[in-house]
Amino acid sequence: MDTSEPINRNGLLAESAYCQFNRYDGDMSSSTIRFPRRCGFTLVELLVVIAIIAILVALLLPAVNSAREAARLNQCKGRLRQIGLAVLNFESSRGRLPKGACWQNEPRIFRGNILLFILPYLEYQNLYDQFDFTEDTNDQAWAGDDPINQMVLSEFTCPTDFEASLTEYGAAVSNYVASRGPNEVINRTDRFSCPTYDEWNDLAMAPNHDPENPENFSGPFHREGFVDCKLSQITDGLSKTIFFGEARRDCSASLNQGWATTLNGQAYLSTLIPINWDSCGTDEFDGCHYPHNWNSSQGYKSRHPGGVQVVMGDDSVHFISETIDRPLFQNLGAKADGQVTAWP
Repeated sequence: MDTSEPINRNGLLAESAYCQFNRYDGDMSSSTIRFPRRCGFTLVELLVVIAIIAILVALLLPAVNSAREAARLNQCKGRLRQIGLAVLNFESSRGRLPKGACWQNEPRIFRGNILLFILPYLEYQNLYDQFDFTEDTNDQAWAGDDPINQMVLSEFTCPTDFEASLTEYGAAVSNYVASRGPNEVINRTDRFSCPTYDEWNDLAMAPNHDPENPENFSGPFHREGFVDCKLSQITDGLSKTIFFGEARRDCSASLNQGWATTLNGQAYLSTLIPINWDSCGTDEFDGCHYPHNWNSSQGYKSRHPGGVQVVMGDDSVHFISETIDRPLFQNLGAKADGQVTAWP
């Protein structure tokens, strides 16, 4: 046997594992001239491999996106909890909850909102100290070359929704808005009107605003009358009362005014508006679904699939489905309706 040929354990000529060329034995006339073996993929094999890779990617992408959204949801949950804790620390220090906002229509008065009031409890004492709350805070929010209202604070933004640094107005927004509960909504009489408000008001537990009795509001926060709430007034229990919930920046013109302005939706969002009600439209003649309707746009909504997150008065965070029973949602929004409320 010619021992120059590689031999395997069975005494047979071994094939090269790497498709090496077979050698020429020097005899041109013999039938032992050998040609190199061809190595590689056919076009069909290549297409099959590409198809398999494409299928695997298609199977993996939803799982990857789901994992990313779960991470964003948890991050959003943590920020809501930070805000809830700041509100409770404010109450512990001052004996009352912060005002939802200090706004008055006639004469026009702007004295800040709840996000400004809790800044020291979020370790932003330096920003808080830049405001004089006896003067117009809107002017102060926009003052200087680097206005406070253009500062993006991560504590106020949900990573699932936050797509750009500033709004069309050049303002930084908050995705977290204080609840006024099931207070009435009022209809606009211009092209932004929405007749659905009558149906929503069937579940209202307090008027939109009661100038003769400013304390008459159903949720824990209010924006008119310079009124605030004490924990003793939340007789339904802190764990059964919504304090803050999520809102989408592109679905509310009020929100787009910026987190540091007074009239930016804080303590105006109502649980009467169904969760994830679509107010993100572009047709200004469809008032029920247009961001500039100051009522139908004032509901809780998020980009999280199927619902929104809220922080309760005890600083617990819950995900509420958009299919929640409507009366139950109002019970969770009200601070003293006397109803025994169980989580769905």
